[in-house]
Amino acid sequence: MKTISSLFLLISIALLANGQAKKVELFEIIKSLAPDSLEAGVIPLWAHAARPANPLILKGNPEMNKVTRKYLLTQEVTIAINGKTFVCGSNTNSCTWSISLEGNNTSYSQLSISPDLSQDVSYQTTIEYLFGKNKYKAKLLKKCDDTSDMTSYEIKIPGKKPFWIQSYMSGGTEGSAIYINCYFDRKELNIECL
Repeated sequence: MKTISSLFLLISIALLANGQAKKVELFEIIKSLAPDSLEAGVIPLWAHAARPANPLILKGNPEMNKVTRKYLLTQEVTIAINGKTFVCGSNTNSCTWSISLEGNNTSYSQLSISPDLSQDVSYQTTIEYLFGKNKYKAKLLKKCDDTSDMTSYEIKIPGKKPFWIQSYMSGGTEGSAIYINCYFDRKELNIECL
């Protein structure tokens, strides 16, 4: 009986471990979803998000948002920034982050990334913090110190087309979160301070 109980416990632990969200680095997600430099067109096709080589494969078909009239594909994942994950709410597990791609019926032009609210916040909005020691070049377009901490950058990663990132913090007594938006079409970027 002891052997059966031990076996059941080991199987349960293995199932729980496999059921937890895979931890993926923020830089790797953004890099994999950014358009390749040799890719045709300005913005990537939806199939780009489902490539097996991606560290996070977004599954499913984009669905039209009736309010924005844009197509949307969303997935939850545990994200690390420079190897660090964050704890949300009363949960002792790592935060799950929402990854959303938005675009037209054939391509996506925007990537949005945000976690649940967290008291365990050491987030920063600078590209140096978000991308760490990875290979990239960034040009600061605007930093909104007076009204918010929103920062806007033009980003160049080897093998990728240039794209644009905005990041900002938001929160209150329940916790804070960092919001990151990547724009693959420059026309969609608004760098005015909020």
